[in-house]
Amino acid sequence: MTKSVYVVEYETSILEGGKRTFSVVWEGGTTAASSDAKVFMNSGDITSTAMPSGSHTQAANVSTFKQLVAGTSDGDEVYVVVFQSTVDGDIRKKKMLVNIVKVEDE
Repeated sequence: MTKSVYVVEYETSILEGGKRTFSVVWEGGTTAASSDAKVFMNSGDITSTAMPSGSHTQAANVSTFKQLVAGTSDGDEVYVVVFQSTVDGDIRKKKMLVNIVKVEDE
């Protein structure tokens, strides 16, 4: 059986210092397992500071990932978040761009 990697991109914004939990529905799948996420800023891996605590969970074809915490001085930066799960035996990935918005910006 050939393993496939699926990549779909999304974009969202959060305020610097803000926190948000993301869930991914793996369309067409029935069982998600072994979920993981990586967070990058300026090509550097910042996962340990951007997702400092908690754990990733799965239920059916939905993965809920650790809470993303935007740095308090990261306004005007872009985080690249890569979500990954094994869905029905296939590794699937989704990439999301998260624009970090300064609190004082309109």
